Amino acid sequence: MKVYILTDIEGVAGVANFEDYSYSTGRFYPLSRHLLTLEVNAAVEGALEAGATQVVVWDGHGPGGVNVEELHPEAWLLHGTGVPRTLCLDESYHALFFVGQHAMSRAARAGMAHTYSSRTIEEMRLNGEPIGEFGMRTILAGCFGVPVVLVTGDAATRDEALRCVPNIEAVVVKESLHATAALTRSPQKSREMIRAGAARAVARAEEIEPYRMGGPFTLEIQYKAVEHADRRAQSPEWTRTDPYTVRRTADDFLEIAM
Repeated sequence: MKVYILTDIEGVAGVANFEDYSYSTGRFYPLSRHLLTLEVNAAVEGALEAGATQVVVWDGHGPGGVNVEELHPEAWLLHGTGVPRTLCLDESYHALFFVGQHAMSRAARAGMAHTYSSRTIEEMRLNGEPIGEFGMRTILAGCFGVPVVLVTGDAATRDEALRCVPNIEAVVVKESLHATAALTRSPQKSREMIRAGAARAVARAEEIEPYRMGGPFTLEIQYKAVEHADRRAQSPEWTRTDPYTVRRTADDFLEIAM
């Protein structure tokens, strides 16, 4: 059984705000990478215990979040620049995990909520409905018949995930008060929970259907600044709808995957 683990850093236990923990210039950024890597290792251990035979980890945090020297010895790591929009997902995978995930921009009581870029994107909508990274990548996985079976992060992230995958295995490692404060489980307890949750997720993988969505697809991106929209609008596939917003329509979701 082949498992794909998609990682981010904002949903990790002990990570509280962008400036100190999430940005590469932050004073606690090395600690954040350490905590993320140990949560990933816990997920790898749980997956292997439940019968996974190969685990591939994608480092999905822009500046790089996974510390390769600390990574579980049985895991493979996909990292670096130029990873294709499909994230190298294909039909050979049997399950996908989100570890350290955050909620979409504008979500309530959500720690460090954003969609793809905390600095440039205000909001994204798919067919008129707000969508975040979890939703976009869950649809992407569904294009290859891969079910999303585990998500870890705060309670807002769990709630967002349940709207797409009602029977997903969700591990809540913190309760966010607002964007920059949270009541967090201890890292040790969080890793115990993630390990157990990963094992349950693998055991239940056949019960959870891939999330499939039919086209056509209209993706709108509202940027925080006009110059960001300017750059996107230079591509002929995108139409400018107002100074801050661009739109693209496609019949195939893979054309708009991010």
